[in-house]
Amino acid sequence: MTDTKRKRQQAILELIKEHPITTQTDLVRELRRRGHPSDQSTISRDLRELGVIRAPHQGRAFRYELPPRSAPSTWQGLSHLIGDLVIRVDGNDSLLVLKTTPGGAPLVAADIDRIDSPDVVGTVAGDDVVLIIPRTRKARKDLEDRLRGMMG
Repeated sequence: MTDTKRKRQQAILELIKEHPITTQTDLVRELRRRGHPSDQSTISRDLRELGVIRAPHQGRAFRYELPPRSAPSTWQGLSHLIGDLVIRVDGNDSLLVLKTTPGGAPLVAADIDRIDSPDVVGTVAGDDVVLIIPRTRKARKDLEDRLRGMMG
């Protein structure tokens, strides 16, 4: 990584911590003010590399946020996020689908993946839908029951 890129990415992290950045255009403008001229495609790559997500803030507007440093290590640690962001659990005989609030799916999927459960092969997230791929049909049923319980 070049020194310029490292400094730019550090500035991105600082800006996101200090200000409610809602668009890449805002981020490009703020970076230029700090002496890091960049275009939108460069910033988009930086955000992806840094793991920055665009998430709902206080249930309303979207803004860029850093991924949580302390990821839940158990399903219990995930219950608050599931309760706040998941609207519906659905699926078929082998797969589960979670419908979330807009922008909530990447957060939910990332935290499910961080749990590293032997029952989950992996997840795929869109903006407001998470596909969970369970290891077995029994695991699928157990996961559904667990997630429904977390929703309250």
